Amino acid sequence: MESCQNCPALKKSIFCNQHNSGPGDYPIQKRQLYLKKGQSLFTQNATLNGIYCIKKGNIKVVKSNNNGNETILRIANAGDIIGEDILLENNEFDKTGIAISDAVVCYIDKKSFSKLINNRNIGLNLLKKTLDVLKKAEEHICSCHQKKVIERLSELLLDFKKNVGSYENEKWKIDLNLNREELAMLIGTAPETAIRAFSELKKMGIISGQKIVYILKEKELISMAKNN
Repeated sequence: MESCQNCPALKKSIFCNQHNSGPGDYPIQKRQLYLKKGQSLFTQNATLNGIYCIKKGNIKVVKSNNNGNETILRIANAGDIIGEDILLENNEFDKTGIAISDAVVCYIDKKSFSKLINNRNIGLNLLKKTLDVLKKAEEHICSCHQKKVIERLSELLLDFKKNVGSYENEKWKIDLNLNREELAMLIGTAPETAIRAFSELKKMGIISGQKIVYILKEKELISMAKNN
């Protein structure tokens, strides 16, 4: 098992210790899971006995209603954790986690994780992560009510750039790993409307590509996202 100190997602995770040597200060017992794109990490209403820390890849967290209609709650990226809810509630998790790219995820059982968060640094980092998720949810609600679809799409692309983008040949490259229904769901609109907004950004020369998106004019994309 690879040491957490060598984890590529360490600086983004709750186990990052800014003041000392890092996760070597406290033992982390874990299992490493490998998922292919489309595989489920856990399913809705199944018993969850631990938390998941994403080492590599992206996991969409979704919730289904009785009719089978899905809502994407968030996209979890490298360094994020999923399942911390069970620390305060019972072990039944009312969400489904699905890999939208090949992923590597570390599993820590509930008992071990409960001991880990007694460490002041981990506890504070967990609180910050949780507040960040809540803040993003609030910002998303505001965007859906106050911004146009093309502005919400610009926000989403910038968020992907921040989390999974790579800088190549003087432009940002993003592997969206989303179909048009998922893209529309994340910006709160119909698939047809999302595609029109996507096409508009391409016509303006701000982006290019489809599944693999290139940001050609980052300043203009930022301005669009800020409703300027």
